[in-house]
Amino acid sequence: MQKSNLETLYKVGTFFLVLLSLLVIIYAWGQIKANRLIGTAPGNTITVSGQGKVQATPDVSVITLTIREQASSAKDAQEVIAKKWATAKPKIAEYVTDKDMQTSNFSSYPTYAYPRNDAPTITGYEVSQSVTLKVRNVADAGKVLDVIADAGINEVSGPNFTVDNPESLKNEARAKAIAEAKQKGDTLAKQLGVNLARIVSFSEGGSAGIYYREAMMSTAAPQMAYGGDMMNVPDLPTGEEEIVSNVSITFEIN
Repeated sequence: MQKSNLETLYKVGTFFLVLLSLLVIIYAWGQIKANRLIGTAPGNTITVSGQGKVQATPDVSVITLTIREQASSAKDAQEVIAKKWATAKPKIAEYVTDKDMQTSNFSSYPTYAYPRNDAPTITGYEVSQSVTLKVRNVADAGKVLDVIADAGINEVSGPNFTVDNPESLKNEARAKAIAEAKQKGDTLAKQLGVNLARIVSFSEGGSAGIYYREAMMSTAAPQMAYGGDMMNVPDLPTGEEEIVSNVSITFEIN
């Protein structure tokens, strides 16, 4: 009876030992396969490049205005600025929503006189406020500039014409670049008499530039009336924005 129990125990132990060995072998084989795909130095390789380009017409224009005033006190300067902005904002709001008006800078600092042989003295304060406007109808950019000028604001940067959401264009350019690189890889592999295997490395670079073409706005500047005066709206070519993706792909070959 005791001998039979020992034999049973021996068989059960042997079974579990074999099972454990199989599990160890399976695990080790999985690690070997993983290491073949990740982190191991490839054998023979070829590297190909591709470029994708997408042209897009700018759909927004960005204008930054700065109101700058000097007064004997910072408070007085701020009040003048507030008055000018209150005059300009309702007319700007005809073309730009509140969410697209953002104060991008505000500064206040004293101004000094430097008398000979005496210490500098404060003579007043200079205060400035910059507001960035996003004009979503690019044809309105010139009208916004006229409104700004009519309000007595003469510090303006822009308009800068751009694409509001370029991510989809970047993805499209990348897809074109990858397709071109793969086509080059297939052609090269056939010429060399080899087969493409896994991709072992990938890199991407890109650039975006403004290339000016024929103006979208009329070459005959339209006129607008403010307070009975006729004012010319500037003619502003928007140009065309080009999104470029450059990729490099390295294939293992066999």
